[in-house]
Amino acid sequence: MELTVLQNIKNTVDKLVKKYETADPWILCERLDIIVLISNLPVGVKGFYQLIKGRQIIHISRCISNTQMKLVCAHELAHAILHKNQNICHGVGNAKMEEEAEYFKHYLLKLEVNEISRWSRKDISNFTHLSEDMIILDF
Repeated sequence: MELTVLQNIKNTVDKLVKKYETADPWILCERLDIIVLISNLPVGVKGFYQLIKGRQIIHISRCISNTQMKLVCAHELAHAILHKNQNICHGVGNAKMEEEAEYFKHYLLKLEVNEISRWSRKDISNFTHLSEDMIILDF
């Protein structure tokens, strides 16, 4: 992939994260008014992005783990942002678009990890509903 393409994707992600103050793909989809449907998909299909009558929809298989769902959500969000007018099935189709979506996903989720690593004990307590005394920050 060309360096300028990589930089453009990185800039796009940075702008999204700055504007919406999160790198969480689920929250970004909500704030961007992208419909996310968790449903039964054919075997081997983890997810796909679809544009129907101007509505952006991400379909995610209910047969994968929560971690995989988040990865697929981030990947399909990339298609919604970078390839808005295409209907794309996860892992199938144009190799260049898939590579771009994978880069977007990895960069976005890296920012999310960085975001979480800056959380205070109180932030973690609010998010997890555990008392602050139960939280040990050891990272």
